[in-house]
Amino acid sequence: MKHYCCVLILSMLIASMGVSSAQLLNSAVSADVTHQILQKGKVMTVKSQTLYDGKSDKIVCHYFNPKEFYKTVNNKGEMRIYFPKDNTVSYTQNNHYSSNNELMYYFVNNKVDDLGLKSEGFKVKSTNYKDDHLVVTWEAPVHLMPVKEVDVVFENYLPIYSEYRGVDGKVLKKIYYYQYFSCPEFNFPQKITEVSFDASPDSILKRTTYSNIKIGNQVDRTLFNFEIPANAKKVD
Repeated sequence: MKHYCCVLILSMLIASMGVSSAQLLNSAVSADVTHQILQKGKVMTVKSQTLYDGKSDKIVCHYFNPKEFYKTVNNKGEMRIYFPKDNTVSYTQNNHYSSNNELMYYFVNNKVDDLGLKSEGFKVKSTNYKDDHLVVTWEAPVHLMPVKEVDVVFENYLPIYSEYRGVDGKVLKKIYYYQYFSCPEFNFPQKITEVSFDASPDSILKRTTYSNIKIGNQVDRTLFNFEIPANAKKVD
């Protein structure tokens, strides 16, 4: 019972931080995003601009390199990817792609108590304090094997670390959230580093950096108005 009380208190505190946040933000958040992937000694960098519309839960991303394209997702899991150079568009629908599963959605809406684990079927296994940090351990549903459980570590009610472990106890993934951007409506990690371990000797390092974060009336809404041309060729 103590474990669930801790989680309940955490949820209530986080929820109280985000009351009417969509209204205060004028339902818009934007950021410049840099994705870096290091694998086998090679670094790949992808840059984009991301916009979130709180009224519709729509997210629009404009990627600049290595190839320009646009990606739109909504809360129904409908994802469209458009390549302007080729004038081609692909369409996919899957609940996994829902904008409500995006990192920006969780943090902007102050839904950081479980980071989406609950919606994936995870259940709280235990809670404890370690070095003044709250550690919540979530047990994975059977269909998500080989993941067995996930630890989420909080500092000042904000997640700073997640650790995914397999059925054999080995660490599958580590995620660090840091350099938080703070405003009256929400807190957002400007840097996220993810280390994935697979069967090969090398791990995969992913670092995502958010900069130039704008909210409400500061947001340039031009990208929100982007529409895929009617004559775009559909591809699988």
